[in-house]
Amino acid sequence: MTGRCSVLRAFGMTAVLAVTLVAPASPAAGTAPSGGPVLVLSARAVPWVLPASGGFVTVTGRVKNASSCRLELLSSYAIPVVYSRSSTPCGGGNFRALVTFGANLASVGRTVKLALVARSATSMSSGRFYVHLVSGYQAVAPTPVLPAGAPSVPVKDIKNPIWSGYVAVGGPYSAVRGTFTVPALDPGTPRGASVSEWVGVDGLTKSGAFVYPPASGTGVIQAGVYETPDPRSPDGYDVQPWGESFPAPLSTITGLAVKAGDKVTVAVWEAGPDQWKMQVADDTNGLAFTMPPEPYAGPGVSAEWVVETPSNCAGLPSSCRPVKLAAYSPSVSFSAMGMAGGRQTSLWRMLMMQGGQQVSTPSAFSPEGFSVSYTGPRPAGSGART
Repeated sequence: MTGRCSVLRAFGMTAVLAVTLVAPASPAAGTAPSGGPVLVLSARAVPWVLPASGGFVTVTGRVKNASSCRLELLSSYAIPVVYSRSSTPCGGGNFRALVTFGANLASVGRTVKLALVARSATSMSSGRFYVHLVSGYQAVAPTPVLPAGAPSVPVKDIKNPIWSGYVAVGGPYSAVRGTFTVPALDPGTPRGASVSEWVGVDGLTKSGAFVYPPASGTGVIQAGVYETPDPRSPDGYDVQPWGESFPAPLSTITGLAVKAGDKVTVAVWEAGPDQWKMQVADDTNGLAFTMPPEPYAGPGVSAEWVVETPSNCAGLPSSCRPVKLAAYSPSVSFSAMGMAGGRQTSLWRMLMMQGGQQVSTPSAFSPEGFSVSYTGPRPAGSGART
């Protein structure tokens, strides 16, 4: 997570786009319906069953004595639902809207609950309806191969201020994947400290060198999870999944709930010319989210599995400075690693250094995986969480 920017874009359950709701002509402005309390006589979606890849449904409803109508989403699955949250006139008694559903990435079917809410100046009524998405959708990505370690390729130690983990150098790579465990932050972690776990492609210069602050033209496409202290609680912390196509702003995934202790799988792959996709899946709770295609034209010279301390940047990569690494525990375990594309030429072991001390250290690499441990000073009076 190059972090690097204060502008955030959020992907969540109810990303609202400019979707037009269509209704018949209603009474002139200021004309109130008459005849008693508001009633929703019917509300339905056609079709009401969608494939796992998602699709469009048409919502229709009949109301009585209402002046305005709107849709509300009642479910909390990590399925993107695109609809208008604005009220529309429905004094003529009929309502119609188009709703878009994203993919169901869970291994089971999901039934999404919505409501048509009708109002007048004095009363309101709602009618619930449902849309079911079947299970089994899988994002299409190239089949990855395991990264190689010694003695197949040379292994090189790289001391640096922000990354700890492993980097497969070579390529060009067209996909990467990996699974990691989400750590907790130590009690008493100071504000401003942070830690992130991610899987991605690039981050080196086009010539294959690691430079920090990032050199001009250096990009990285990556997705993962970060943990920061909760300003509302001295011993609490927030866990947030995200994706980034640096130097574009980081995007948070607000509709995907991730907790410390969960196993998270990330896949990043080239979906077309200069277009990449990122998927974050919580293997513990079965929820997942695939981000819309991101423009990215990096060289693909490396694939990464990294624990990082994020950076503060004042709008330019050359101004990036690392924040203090938050003390985390237990160790972050990486497994199910793979990448697709060109040939791997070496493996780099990234050792994070802050204040002259090695603060985050990866274990020996094996095809089954590796772990990254916090090896810096703990907050005063705290102990590692278990």
